[in-house]
Amino acid sequence: MLSVNELKLKLKYVKDKGHFPKGMTGKEIGQLLDFSNQTIDKANEKVYGDEIRARNKYFVKLFLWKLEHERDSYKSSSILISKKVGEN
Repeated sequence: MLSVNELKLKLKYVKDKGHFPKGMTGKEIGQLLDFSNQTIDKANEKVYGDEIRARNKYFVKLFLWKLEHERDSYKSSSILISKKVGEN
């Protein structure tokens, strides 16, 4: 079993050279592929979480607007969120 540091080094080698280092066993290659998939999943998980939070930030305001203006129909020209960065 390879350590996390060894996996990181071998993964960097694979990315740089485009092939597995000589002498790696099939079990080590499988472990390296699993490690690569896990790191990719963690990175995608953060991006997905950030996108969900951004959507929720918009839809909560839309939901509250709908509660306040029950009888009014929503017009797409209504601005619920300012386009300025960092402004809530």
